[in-house]
Amino acid sequence: MNLDSLLELINSKLIAIQSHPLNSAERLVLRGIWHDWNYNQMATEGSYSPGYLSNVVAPPLWQRLSALIDRRLTKKNCRGLLLDYAASLNANKMPSEQLPTSLRENVSQDMLPCFPSGSVPLGSPFYIEDSALKNIICQEIIKAGALVTIKAPREMGKTSLLLRKFLFL
Repeated sequence: MNLDSLLELINSKLIAIQSHPLNSAERLVLRGIWHDWNYNQMATEGSYSPGYLSNVVAPPLWQRLSALIDRRLTKKNCRGLLLDYAASLNANKMPSEQLPTSLRENVSQDMLPCFPSGSVPLGSPFYIEDSALKNIICQEIIKAGALVTIKAPREMGKTSLLLRKFLFL
């Protein structure tokens, strides 16, 4: 099992037990553990301080994941226990829960909806473009010394909007 599929599995199980999905710092910690990084290397990779990752992000992450897999999880045993947990879930799957082969071949992983986290991929059919907002932002950005502030609640597409605007300017 690769890291991305493991993270998606963990996210889906966390959502199923009414817990919030992994945030970017938690994903960074799990990615670092996957690559056998220490907290300094993780912090450098994600532009965090090592103390923040080890003292603020990691302890609640270990608690949430321990509750999820019903075993005490630490930085040292995390990778092995999560892989065992994923393997046990795959072994317990009933054949009726899996997609038929004909459907599985026609559905790519990018097409399946998932819990929103971060920016939406460029070719995603789930991104809804607001042409009025696009025109206003483009007019403002091309002005010399422009400063544009976009305020909206979480998960409303601010990052996706900016990524699209900077790629197509």
